[in-house]
Amino acid sequence: MEVRTIFYDEKKWEYIVEYKQQKNLYLKLKGNKIFVSAPFFVKSEMIENFVRENLAKLAAKIQEHDLQHELKIERIAFLGEPFIYFLDKKLTMIIKYQKQTKFFISDDGFFVYTPLAVNNENEQLLLLKKINAFLKKVAHPIFLERLTHWQTIMNLKVSTLEIRLMKSKWGVCFPNLQKITLNSKLIHFSYQVIDYVVIHELAHLIYPNHSRDFWNLVSLYCPEYKSCKNILKYSSVSVGSSNEKD
Repeated sequence: MEVRTIFYDEKKWEYIVEYKQQKNLYLKLKGNKIFVSAPFFVKSEMIENFVRENLAKLAAKIQEHDLQHELKIERIAFLGEPFIYFLDKKLTMIIKYQKQTKFFISDDGFFVYTPLAVNNENEQLLLLKKINAFLKKVAHPIFLERLTHWQTIMNLKVSTLEIRLMKSKWGVCFPNLQKITLNSKLIHFSYQVIDYVVIHELAHLIYPNHSRDFWNLVSLYCPEYKSCKNILKYSSVSVGSSNEKD
């Protein structure tokens, strides 16, 4: 393998060349590193031109990878030095063992009183379930206040707010029912991110799609919506795919 350097867009880029018994040149990314697989007979100039021709596309993917790495923050951890993020503030998780499971949040930390052992995988999952149920209750008045705030500003109205733990969406709007559902996991994030999701779902009362008009309305009330989208997109909080409609 050989490490080579190329200058592109006023930046220095490194790429790794590996010669193989093959007919064509191939490019691939591993993380944010560029690898070139080349036949033995190909000259260095041809390899460099090949990299240069594809560097714009590669640079975009590398930038996305770096952004994902920068924004991916674990929001809860039980082992090592336990912590939890609450409204984007990292709180030390203080675990004390007693017969009944209870929780308490203060500026000093997130207090967990429980008989469950956090170093036991099954009991850890059970404790996480209880924490999520607790956070759901805590989230409701906070989310309701933000929804009320933005309903007034946007001159829109929903009749029902539901808070629940969802695997696939940060929020769901049911225009016909005038109902919005918010993911209780949003409580881990900042008010700015929560507001973005609330604005997003309220905008669906007018545009039940993701058209240009929809995004124009969202950006009117949340100009930083793209950064909020990236925070949620690259979050380590698991939200996968399902049939639920956004």
